[in-house]
Amino acid sequence: MLAAAAPILLLVGRADDDGAAHDADNDIGSDNGDDDDRTSDDAHHAAASRRVHTAGGGYTVTFPGQPTPLNQQTTLADGSTLPYVIYSYETTVDGDARELGASAVPYPPGTAINANGIISGAVAAFPGAHLIGGEAIELQGLPGAQFSIDLTRGGAPQYYMSRVFTDGTTKYQLYYVGGTIGPTDPDVLAFFDSFRLPEGG
Repeated sequence: MLAAAAPILLLVGRADDDGAAHDADNDIGSDNGDDDDRTSDDAHHAAASRRVHTAGGGYTVTFPGQPTPLNQQTTLADGSTLPYVIYSYETTVDGDARELGASAVPYPPGTAINANGIISGAVAAFPGAHLIGGEAIELQGLPGAQFSIDLTRGGAPQYYMSRVFTDGTTKYQLYYVGGTIGPTDPDVLAFFDSFRLPEGG
């Protein structure tokens, strides 16, 4: 089952000038001495095989299991569309279907991004949803917001929680949607708290 999967470190690297993502192989350390054994070598390769590489974004986040990349697009003010990727992890815990997601949306230069607009847009995306609350937060010097929404999906009450950070015209967003168990679940909190941007990036 997905719920039993090992944590996955998702590395989304900023693109080089040629469009290739930075190689993150050195992010997982290994002892290259003569006393290396098969077990440590296998563990290194197993960890590397779980690492996801993609160009653009420049963030890391740890999922409880293997996430699925979902191609999305958003419509801009001029009517054009902007493609981006959501990494989504879905599972069921004690009968509670839940989803964790992460994305980075690099808007065109000059785009104004504000937390109030992001929150109102999230509420509008779910018919009948109600904003429970929100607060300003900060990560690595970047402004952000955390907010939660009550909604109904498939006739069942659901809880949506999100953290959003902005860096210039790039919007980074993490979310959880599921039953009310989610906001206090260790896997969910670990996912939110694992989000990082490259230092000095």
